[in-house]
Amino acid sequence: DQPMQFVVVRSNNSGCEPTCPQWVWARGAIEPGTPAAFARVLKTIGKKRLPVVISSPGGDVDAAMKMGRMIRERKFDVGVG
Repeated sequence: DQPMQFVVVRSNNSGCEPTCPQWVWARGAIEPGTPAAFARVLKTIGKKRLPVVISSPGGDVDAAMKMGRMIRERKFDVGVG
């Protein structure tokens, strides 16, 4: 499996501007460096409270727990995709 990558996705449905839905898509295996990559994404989105959609086969438990704490701290909604 590939390491987890993060993409901020914005709906392109016509007529939704300027409030088109956005979310963070997290796809791939969770590795020790994944929380740092997630932190960089969080920095780019600022104070926005975007849902996080995760598609992962699993991986490093400590890294996953750290990401979970980051998600809880920001009060993000999470879905499994």
